[in-house]
Amino acid sequence: MFEIIKNLPVPEKTVASKMPKRAPKYPFADMEIGDCLAFNAESIKDPVYKNVYGSAMAYARRVREGYTFRFGKIEEGKFGCWKIVSTKNVKVEEPENKRKRNSTINITKDMLISALESEGTLNGASRILNISSRTFSRLKQKFELV
Repeated sequence: MFEIIKNLPVPEKTVASKMPKRAPKYPFADMEIGDCLAFNAESIKDPVYKNVYGSAMAYARRVREGYTFRFGKIEEGKFGCWKIVSTKNVKVEEPENKRKRNSTINITKDMLISALESEGTLNGASRILNISSRTFSRLKQKFELV
């Protein structure tokens, strides 16, 4: 079943960069936007199709350079994998009037106490610090002011 060996030296730790890298199976890195990689497959259930599809999607996720791949049938028994621009990775600017959350990292215990003393109420103190009353209550619990 299993054998226990005593006093066997531990091998040296291998570094990933020293490991030889194998050549890529598919030339996704060499493709430009609009290029098509043609391959033979009978249907989308064919193992070759599944391998190319999985490898392409994994490559696109790993490199994150704003493109993805689209698959389609070229002719009977032949499919293509096109490198296209991805709309998901494009950064959309938010409108200026959208409310942004304030960071509570810089709020100290002394700031909470002075805001409470000057306003007297939870709502007034939270308004001074520009945070919600719920956040103010959580900070009070964090600083053990309850």
